Formats: sequence, C-alpha cells, structure tokens
Amino acid sequence: MAVKLSLTLALVVGLLLLALVVTADPVKLSVAASQPEYWRYEVVVVTAKGAPPGTERVFGVPMRNGETVTGVSEKLEVEFRREGDAWVGRWAMPWDPDLGDYEMVVKALDSSGDELDSATTDFRIRGRSPSSRVRLPHFAVTLETDADYYTARLSGPRMRVPGWKNVVAWPEYAGADSIWFCAGMTKAMYRPTAENPWLQRNLDMVPVLARECHRAGLAFGAWIASFFPYGETRPNIPYENSRNYIVPEDPAKEPGFWWTLNASLNCELRKLHIVELAKRLQAEPQVDYIGLDYIRTGPGGYELVTDMVTELGLEPYDGFRNEPIEVQMAWLVGRLRSRDRAMVNLWQWWRASKAARTLAEIKTRAGITKPVWCFTLGWMMGHQHGQDTQMMTDAGADFVAAMLYDATRNEWDGMMDDWPRFYRDGRINLVAGVIADTRQLENPYNPAAPYPLEVGNRAAQAIVGLAASAGPWDDLLAEDPAYLDRYGPLRTDGLVEGLFLHDLERMAYRTGGWTIDDYIVAGASAMSELRARTGDIPLEIKVKRPQGVGAFLFDVPVEVTNVGSEVLRNIRVRTEPTRNAGIARDGAVFIKTLAPGETVTVTPRLYAYEYTAEHVIAASAWWGGPRPADVAFDCRYQLPWAEPEE
Repeated sequence: MAVKLSLTLALVVGLLLLALVVTADPVKLSVAASQPEYWRYEVVVVTAKGAPPGTERVFGVPMRNGETVTGVSEKLEVEFRREGDAWVGRWAMPWDPDLGDYEMVVKALDSSGDELDSATTDFRIRGRSPSSRVRLPHFAVTLETDADYYTARLSGPRMRVPGWKNVVAWPEYAGADSIWFCAGMTKAMYRPTAENPWLQRNLDMVPVLARECHRAGLAFGAWIASFFPYGETRPNIPYENSRNYIVPEDPAKEPGFWWTLNASLNCELRKLHIVELAKRLQAEPQVDYIGLDYIRTGPGGYELVTDMVTELGLEPYDGFRNEPIEVQMAWLVGRLRSRDRAMVNLWQWWRASKAARTLAEIKTRAGITKPVWCFTLGWMMGHQHGQDTQMMTDAGADFVAAMLYDATRNEWDGMMDDWPRFYRDGRINLVAGVIADTRQLENPYNPAAPYPLEVGNRAAQAIVGLAASAGPWDDLLAEDPAYLDRYGPLRTDGLVEGLFLHDLERMAYRTGGWTIDDYIVAGASAMSELRARTGDIPLEIKVKRPQGVGAFLFDVPVEVTNVGSEVLRNIRVRTEPTRNAGIARDGAVFIKTLAPGETVTVTPRLYAYEYTAEHVIAASAWWGGPRPADVAFDCRYQLPWAEPEE
C-alpha cells in the first residue's frame, strides 16, 4: 500500500512540475537606454538583458520616425558586446543629428543568423539653443601676445599718440563689440612652474585692458590657451603630454610615438591649472567673457586610444585593452592610415566628444557663469582636428569662434565649399575668424594681391558664405518651444553671427609692408556688410573709384544708403588713412538728412603720398548712434591711381 502511495505522489509531483514548465513565461529580451536624453556630444549606450539561450549576436538599429538613422561610422547597425550577463551597444550619433525622439530596435540572433527575440527602447537627442547672453552680430578684435604692451608704443588710429591704450583704440575705431585677450599663456622661455604656470605679465594686463575697454564702451574677453604651452620646448612642469606618431627626417632615427608640446586632455594637472585660472577670471569683475582655446588633442592624441575603444565599445581583438599603450596606438594609427573610413569618422567624432566633455567639465568645476566662447579650427568644420561647433554649444559655449586659418587660397575655397554643406545658420552662435598673417594670405590666383585685400575678401566670404540657409526648424522648436519668445524670428539668411579679426600684434608688427590701418579697415568693412544685412546698423556705404583733382589730392566718391526704417540726420562721411593715403583737411562731409531707402553719393577728399603707388582707399560713415559699433566702413584696392574713372 505504501509503495502505491509513493508512486502516486511521485506522479502528482511530476505533473505539477511539468505544468509549471509549460505555463511559465519564457525568457524575454529587455533593453534600456542608459539615460532618457543625450547631448550631441554623448555616446548613446543601450543595455540588453534576458537574451534567449543560444544567442550569439545582438545588434541594434537606431530609428527616427520609422526610418533608420546611420551613425557617424556610416553603418546601419550597432554591434552589442557581452558585458557580464548583459549585452551592451554604444552608438556614436551622426554629426548634426536631428533633435527629438529616437528608438533603437534590438535583435538577438543565433549562430545561424535566425532571430530569437527583439525589443525596443526610446531615447531623445537634445541640443542647447543658441545663447541670448551675447550681443549679435558680434565683432571682436583679438590680441595674442607675450610682449609687454603696457610699455609698448603701439601706433593709434588717425594719428593718435602711440601707447598701450591703442590696444583698445583700434577696436573702438573699427566699431568692434569686444576685445579678446590671451590672458592665460604658458611658455617655457619664461620658466613656468607647477605652482605658477601662467605668464604673469598677461594676467596683470587683464584688469588694465578691461577698464579701458569699458571706458570706451566695449566688452572685454579673456581667454586661456588651455592644453597648449606656447614655444618650441615643453615647460618643466610634470604634465601628461599628448602623443603623436612621428617619422623623423633623420633616416638613422626610428619612427615612433613622440610626446608633443600639447598637454593631453587626460592630464589632470593641466586641467586643474585651467580650472583655477578660470575661477580667477570668473571672480574678476572687469572680465565680461571667458574664452578657451586649444580645447583639442593637438597633433596625434593617440594616448587616448584606450578611452576611445572602451567608450565606443570596440573590440579590435581579444586582450587588446591589456596590451601596452604603444601597441594600442599602433593599431589605431594603422587603421587611420589605411583610410578605414568608419574608423576615421569614429576617431574624429570621439575626439570632438572628448573635447566637448572637457569644456563642460572645466566650466562646471570652475563655476563659470559668465558667457563663454571657445575657439575651434576650420578644417572640415573642425572635425579633422577633433572639434565640433554644435557639440561645443551643447557643452556650454555661448558662441563658437571658428578659426579659418592655415589655408592657402585653394584651401580656403575648399573650406568655403565644405562649411555650408554642414552648418545651418541660427543653430549656434558662430563667429567666423580671419587672420592677418602674411604667411597664410598668399593667393596663387592673384600673387600681387595685397594682404589687407585678401583679409577683407576672406572676411566678406566668410560672413555670407560660411553658413547655409537653415533647414527645417521643427526639431529645434520641438526641443525648445520658447525659442521664438526668447530669440525672435528664426534666422534663414545664411549669414554667420559675427566676425573676429586676429590679431592686433600681427596687424601691427607682421604687416608684409602694409600697416595696421589697412588691415583694420578691411576687417571692419566686412563686418559692416554683415551688420547692414542683418539690420544691426541702418547704413551701408560703398567706396567707388576716386576722381583726380590734382597730382596728390583726390575726391573719393562714397555711396551712402539708408537701409533702415527711420530718417537719419547729420551723417558724417570721411576718408580714413591707410599706408599710402592720408586724410585731407577737408576729408569729411556731412549729409543733412537721408530717408529710408535713399542713396546719396558724397566726395570726401584723400591725400595720396605716392601718386603711382598701390593704395587701400577707405571711408567710414557715422550717424551719431549710441554704440561704438554704430559706424559703417568700406574700402577698395586701387592701382594705379591714374586708371580711368568708372
């Protein structure tokens, strides 16, 4: 009897267990993004758990509005990697992604490629709206120097007495909104130390220049050369330096990974120095804006390879992350030099992400609340050197200064072709920068072109040709519904938000035979065009071909147009001195009234020092506006003066 009961009990227990197995829910794949929203500089991280038995591969497909979104690597799928009991995918989003809602569809496959299960997670890509804390359009003149300008005898505009105050007088004369000064400079020749890494002379000039700026009605910005010590040798400070692969010119020396002048973006000591100086500038009441330059890896930057591989979830091969750093760097250099397109894109994107995160970290640690600008390079919209204007905006830059430097005329034309394909106006506060450096202003199409003319031409091209007209605004308005209330009508004119002219020292002392006057009026003329086209000023002027009235004294026709909506009165129009031309005693005329839309031509006079020499002919118009920026300039190049009149 006992045996029968035992068999019966065993049968009942077995049936119960079978029922539990049959009715229990099967293992389901679940996926989740690591955070609900991502800035444009962040890697989207998605974790999948509960992969069915037999899963050999997990991948995700990012989608927006039902359409697949290709990441910066140009691949449609995001490979997930095993991490413990989960699978993790990391997605580097494309440059300039649409803002708003996204989803990632994640699938688990077996060894045959058959789908075992799938799941979906949602996330958003967000972007910071352009700042309204800075005056736009913005015109800045920079000074990057280690010279003692307090004792310098810098010449001034319109024969002003030489002296240090002319550092401010020139931008004021040109109608600038602000002066940007390199306050934080580290240079080995001045023997900086870990306790005092910055050139004290420049720091001492900050309150002096700032007070003079404010007296003149200009704002003052001080910037820090963040991860780059100037000069040709590394300072005797225990920085962790960036590394680059170098092939020495000496064939007897082996190629290898050499340390560069740049401090690594991972160098905690350098970051600490930057943060401490930024705190000082934040506390200095005379400083209006704080700038950061060299927020990038510098040449190479290959010492960051381990971070990149980890953060992007790459698996070059088993045990890669345990390899010596030189082996890891060699792998990366090999992939980049083989022109692996996906890897090149990932490396550029990741470095830009790293730079933006570094900016955000410095701003947070220093407690910066003043408006911030950062410099980015102009090649491939900054991507070639690991920077991105929109990432920098998301990281907290109120405006981004794009350095359109180091370019021959052919290369410049290439930049002007690339930028409008990428940059949509009004999405960030982009201030275009041109440099007055004779080594960079050669024009093979016109070898005889004067350097000031090339500066002016490039500045004029940049302000109207750097930005494409805005695309659909739906994503930005969805991200920031109050945009119109705070910023007004959306920009769709294809114009940038400002110009900076770099720099006063080059214009004064590396002139190529010209004068600071010539460069200043060239830059100011381009900025006047931007201001007139954006409605910031009501006047537009045009210098026409001069008319001879004697051997050395000329009438200069200046066409003046009221592009505003109100009648202007008592407009002063005058010629401006340049290298081979001086103002005449009667070099100014006045227009009593000028109605909206009305154009008048007046003829102030100019004195030519050399009758047959080449000239930059410049004029300005002032209508009594309350700002230093309320002035319009124009200039033209003339050679020879004896050419027939138009």
